[in-house]
Amino acid sequence: MMEMLTNREKLDREIKALDDDQVLEVLEYISIMKSLRNQEIKSEKFSDKVRGWLSGHEEFHHPPLSGRQEGDGLKFPKLRRAVSH
Repeated sequence: MMEMLTNREKLDREIKALDDDQVLEVLEYISIMKSLRNQEIKSEKFSDKVRGWLSGHEEFHHPPLSGRQEGDGLKFPKLRRAVSH
């Protein structure tokens, strides 16, 4: 009967068959994947913060598209100009 290997066991066998340079490439790949995952998580957290901030400010709310008329645009708060001395 064929023995069923877990993915970890399969990976372990594959890694043991690699030479040192190939193992280094696999480790570099894993490092890249971790970095991309961390960037994605940070980006999602930032997006959540921005959405939360915007949802707390009435001036960023607009009527649903069905209730809008042509020419209606999003209403943004007026910005104060910096005073130069």
